[in-house]
Amino acid sequence: MENNFKKAKDVADIPVVLIDGLISVKEAVKIMKDNNTEVLVIEKRNEEDAHGILVLTDIIRGVLSQNKSLEEVSVYEIMRKPIVTIPHYLNVKYVPRFLSNLGLFFAPVDENGKYVGIISLKNFLMNHYE
Repeated sequence: MENNFKKAKDVADIPVVLIDGLISVKEAVKIMKDNNTEVLVIEKRNEEDAHGILVLTDIIRGVLSQNKSLEEVSVYEIMRKPIVTIPHYLNVKYVPRFLSNLGLFFAPVDENGKYVGIISLKNFLMNHYE
């Protein structure tokens, strides 16, 4: 039996940008600007570690609203970890519920242990909702 529905990997339209968690938030913001993205994935420190994620709201909540400078805070201090991923085979009709039930606006799509893209609720609504 053939699956005739769109899968999560079909709508993961934000490229994955990996960064080191030891860089400053200022450097992370520059990487966000250079890559025209609102989300970065933080590399694992070793095989037993988990990936992290950094989104604009983490920067606002963890740096700007605390009256700290972007230079004095490292990404690892404000990132979220471990990362929540969406299975690549998930029917797209379940993506908004999956993310909203977890209080997330972004999540990478995992296919066999590799991130194939990131889904944002905003992009999903604007580009893929029918």
